[in-house]
Amino acid sequence: MNSGLSLAEKLSIAGETTALGLVVVFACLVLLIVVITILSVVLKERKKNAEKEPTIEKIVEKPVPQPVTVQVQDDELLAVLTAAVAAAMEQEGGRTPFVIRSYKRTVGAKAWRHAGRDSQITNW
Repeated sequence: MNSGLSLAEKLSIAGETTALGLVVVFACLVLLIVVITILSVVLKERKKNAEKEPTIEKIVEKPVPQPVTVQVQDDELLAVLTAAVAAAMEQEGGRTPFVIRSYKRTVGAKAWRHAGRDSQITNW
């Protein structure tokens, strides 16, 4: 490690390296400021030109897919729901009598998303 340089020479080289690094960093920052300023001027000019020439945009409406509906009698659906809830409660050991008073249909993907999230949360 002995390079034959005195302490003064080593400090001189360190100072030159530090100064060179600072000059490079600040030169890059100034260059970045100049580029951003030029871009803002160019974009303002484009915006002014766009306001002068109004364009008519065509609005395309996507057809909304109709949900698939299966005609099931409400009594039949309530019986299936009641049986499913009873089976789930029986597995958990619940013996409390219950009545399903109302139900709300959900979109298919949303129900799966909630079920996946619930299973992840309960696993912790």
